[in-house]
Amino acid sequence: MIPLHIRYMLWIILKIFEAVESQDVKEYKRLLDEDPTLINQRNEHEQTVFWHACVRLPYETIEQTIVDEKISRVLDVDLCDRWGRFPHDAAEAYEREDVVKLLYKVGRKDFDPGEP
Repeated sequence: MIPLHIRYMLWIILKIFEAVESQDVKEYKRLLDEDPTLINQRNEHEQTVFWHACVRLPYETIEQTIVDEKISRVLDVDLCDRWGRFPHDAAEAYEREDVVKLLYKVGRKDFDPGEP
């Protein structure tokens, strides 16, 4: 049997992914406020909560996530999924040019937003 504290953590991870998918910014922020480490949690494809947020959530929310003092201590904007795609790749695929430019400022130094 899975210990209760493990089941609770899995439930919280599921809740934050659901908040991002449903674009529930209020719940996303509430969960991150309780536990900033949730931002780097991964799904079955190794995509992080932040990876999905870069695709689904408003630019202002992504920007606030990056500059939030508690979250910025743990956020890794350069974690890729199992296919080697970074959050900026996901944002670019969804034509989120504003998010791509923001991630370029804070992320991988070898990434050039002008690359094809």
